[in-house]
Amino acid sequence: MFVSGLSRLGLKKMKFTKFGVKLFCFFLLVSLVPLGVVGTIVYKYVHDRTKDEVLKQLESTAYNLNARLNLLLTKRTYRVVDFSSDGFIRDCVEQMSLIPPGYSHIRDNLNTHLIINKKGLDPNILEVEILNDKGKVIASTAQEQIGKVKSHEDYFRVPFLSSETKGTFFSGDHRRSESHNELQLVFSTILTDKVLHRPLGIIVTKVKGNVLQEILDIKKYYTDKEGLTGSYGEVYVVNKDKLMIANSIDSGGVSFKQTVDTKVVQEVMATREEYSGIYENYKGMQVLGTALFVPEANWVIVAEKNINEAFLPLAKIKYFFIISGVGAVFLVCIFAFVISGNINSIIRKLIEGTRRIANGDLEHPIIIGERKDEIGELGESFNLMMNKLKESNEKNKQLFLQVKRGRDEWLNTFDAITDIITIHDKDFKILRANKAFYEKFNVNTAQLSDKKCYGIFHGTDMPWHDCPLEKSIESLQPEYEEVDDPKMGGIFLISTYPLFDEQGELYGIVHQAKDITFQKKVERQLVEKAKELKMVNKELEDFVYIVSHDLKEPLFAIGGYTSRISRVYEDTFDDKGKLYIDRIRVNIEKMSQKIKEIMEVLKIGRVTYNFKNNDIDVITEDVVKTLEGRIAKNKINVIIQDNLPVVLCDERRIKDVLSNLLTNAIKFMGEDKQKQVKIGCEENGGYYKIYVEDTGIGIQEEYREQIFKIFRRLNEVEAEGTGVGLAIVKKIVEQHKGKIWVESPIKDGRGSRFCFTIPVIERP
Repeated sequence: MFVSGLSRLGLKKMKFTKFGVKLFCFFLLVSLVPLGVVGTIVYKYVHDRTKDEVLKQLESTAYNLNARLNLLLTKRTYRVVDFSSDGFIRDCVEQMSLIPPGYSHIRDNLNTHLIINKKGLDPNILEVEILNDKGKVIASTAQEQIGKVKSHEDYFRVPFLSSETKGTFFSGDHRRSESHNELQLVFSTILTDKVLHRPLGIIVTKVKGNVLQEILDIKKYYTDKEGLTGSYGEVYVVNKDKLMIANSIDSGGVSFKQTVDTKVVQEVMATREEYSGIYENYKGMQVLGTALFVPEANWVIVAEKNINEAFLPLAKIKYFFIISGVGAVFLVCIFAFVISGNINSIIRKLIEGTRRIANGDLEHPIIIGERKDEIGELGESFNLMMNKLKESNEKNKQLFLQVKRGRDEWLNTFDAITDIITIHDKDFKILRANKAFYEKFNVNTAQLSDKKCYGIFHGTDMPWHDCPLEKSIESLQPEYEEVDDPKMGGIFLISTYPLFDEQGELYGIVHQAKDITFQKKVERQLVEKAKELKMVNKELEDFVYIVSHDLKEPLFAIGGYTSRISRVYEDTFDDKGKLYIDRIRVNIEKMSQKIKEIMEVLKIGRVTYNFKNNDIDVITEDVVKTLEGRIAKNKINVIIQDNLPVVLCDERRIKDVLSNLLTNAIKFMGEDKQKQVKIGCEENGGYYKIYVEDTGIGIQEEYREQIFKIFRRLNEVEAEGTGVGLAIVKKIVEQHKGKIWVESPIKDGRGSRFCFTIPVIERP
């Protein structure tokens, strides 16, 4: 019928374009989306309202049942407390605790009392028993229980042995016995004497579990409002062992056969908080329910309803929207076919025109007639695009020529590089090489396709043993390696650089071989010269040491002769002769001191250093204590930085360094009112920089390098010493792989800061 209707409209034989199909789908979407949105909103509203109403009723059911359970437990608790206040029971238990075994008449009287006056009060009481302070049953309405020890039971231990929870105790639900799989509720409390209220034992009442089933008459407290929820659903109670102990459906009672270990029960027992929502119950059905924790008994009350039954009203809404949707689709189909047919011929013309443009025909414009709407603008846009394509083609030709010139320039540059440069794939095949490669190995492009790179470079059938190309393929990082291979004709520094595509995948490796044969030859020559220079320096040091040592003996003899002449011919010399003798002595002492200091400088480079981890703080304190007298005499304030580091050094030599620097600071302090020396340390770039800073006269720039040379002093400063100390300090620091320098002035044209470094290395 639908097709015949289209035929009458003249559209049956019309061939629709893809645009027509999309237009049809668009109209269909425009009509269905509002219907779907409205339907979803209404469905969601009714769904949420129904869910809320059902959950409210289920919560009301659960709370009502909880109140009834609390009332039941409270009444039964008061009953056992009332039994414990019975004077006859307390007297009998007290007498039985004092009289030796043989109190059977007291026990018989007590049993009779329990049966007639206690158990008879309530037909739901199964048993009343009394336990002494050792947990032994001394009286019971069940004769077979007398004499049994039940000290392990919670209803004995908790109220009797726990001083913090002493009092009435509800032990919970228990099976009556192994043969009777029935529920019983156990209540217990402490029995005390009348005078001192000392605990004598425990009185226990065991009540039938069917009392729980009596309060599950759900129709008494659960109503079906507004006809939304259907039948009543199910309400049940789960104990701490995840067993169902009461059920609204099974009016005959529950016999511990049904396990309810659902996620909802687990969560409520773990968190002790209420849960409401949709979940899967113990039957595997989706339900809407509420679970409520009963802290007095460690139970969970569950009220739930089958989800299909709870949301039954939603089915009517769903059917309504299905029928409405089908009707809307039918109307939209007719409307969309009509609209699509009107523009189908125009779209055909546009398609034919674009195909002509795609085939390179840019000379024939698209003609779709005079139209003032968006389709007319589309035709004009196509014609404008065709004109732009003409211009773009001309530009592309020019751009192609520029790219070609750039490629030629790159190839010329590539061939002009004297290093051997090749581009390889992951299979060690050479994809491209520069002119230096072809000249070096005398191969042509055709030979590259049949050979691996290691066959050309090294003449082997496998990669070089430390091939950087192979390493780059594995590590995806640049690699470097020196290769000394006679086949290559020298020593080469091989560098490889991986190439990656847009997806980060390796597609090639740039291989550069730089001839460093001459460079390595020069390096070997420098090493040899360094060895020769070291040997010459050693011989020079030995010579200076020997000369200095040999000079001591004749100098000692000259001093001896001078002293003897002065003593023997004292009366012969006039004042001028005595003056010359004194000058000879002074110069002999100076000469001896210089020889001694030369020997000391040479000794610094010859001695064995004892490197170990030493605390600079302790070394500094020792040095300051040694110079304490001079520091006090010159009224100098010495400041030592806190937490100086532990460094790997020779303790004795570093003490010499700090002592020398501190002594110099004292010597050249000058007459400043604020005399201060600061000793500190900074860590910088893998080195500890230790410094001695003073507020003295400072050092001019031209002397900053000279003072570390032997026998160099500040000529304008009058101070004792020969200028050897800082030379020794420099040698010690150099033996520690460090360096020393001076910074001056520090502030207001005065002050110096001597700094030296020691590597941050700890010996294991």
